[in-house]
Amino acid sequence: MTALALIPAFIIWVGRQEKFGRPAIIPNSLWKNRIFSVICLGVFITWGVFNAIETYLTLFFQDVQRISAIQTSIRFLPAPIAGALANLVMGLIAHRVRADYAVIVGVGLTTIGALLMCIIQPEWTYWACAFPAVFLNPMGADALFTISNLVITSVFPAKTQGLAGGVFNTVAQIGKSVGLATSGVIAASITEHSRYREKESPEALMAGFRAAFWYLFALSCATGLMFIWGLKGIGKVGMKRE
Repeated sequence: MTALALIPAFIIWVGRQEKFGRPAIIPNSLWKNRIFSVICLGVFITWGVFNAIETYLTLFFQDVQRISAIQTSIRFLPAPIAGALANLVMGLIAHRVRADYAVIVGVGLTTIGALLMCIIQPEWTYWACAFPAVFLNPMGADALFTISNLVITSVFPAKTQGLAGGVFNTVAQIGKSVGLATSGVIAASITEHSRYREKESPEALMAGFRAAFWYLFALSCATGLMFIWGLKGIGKVGMKRE
């Protein structure tokens, strides 16, 4: 409760600091930029979804399919490859395509990965759903991260870009924690109230994990819709200006 009460108090204090021309950690004026606010909210949710899906994939392999830690690690090899490809492709095409299109496609791919884990069955082969889910999961976060940094340089003057970038990165890290915490509450609650007597059984755990995947899928869908509205008309970013 104390932490929740401090949030509005911090906002009021920062606004007062900015009003009197004093140093402010996160000036409230930053949030008046609609595109920046949408980007920050989007990265907050997207990185939370990415981190949570990755965590529950690990638990799915080890606690539901009962695969060893080494075998689980091997199954995650497509993830860094996909992340590197997403960053490379975004870097090459960012100045050629509209930023909102690029971000929406990236988030859409992550959404597909989450949906695959919603419908997966523990007895299915790795290649049926788990492999594409592992491969697609980083796409949204990495595409958004690349585009967002270019957006920040285009919507803020040089003296504000460093501050905006720091706020953006902080929001992303907080989002990772919140995404995992909220999905964890859902998974634990569903497992606890499942019809299975043994709550540590693969069946009971899978019931909770599936609920968490549906929750993360819904968050990813909501993020995509938010980007369709909030980044409308943003155009291309990363183009060289004379």
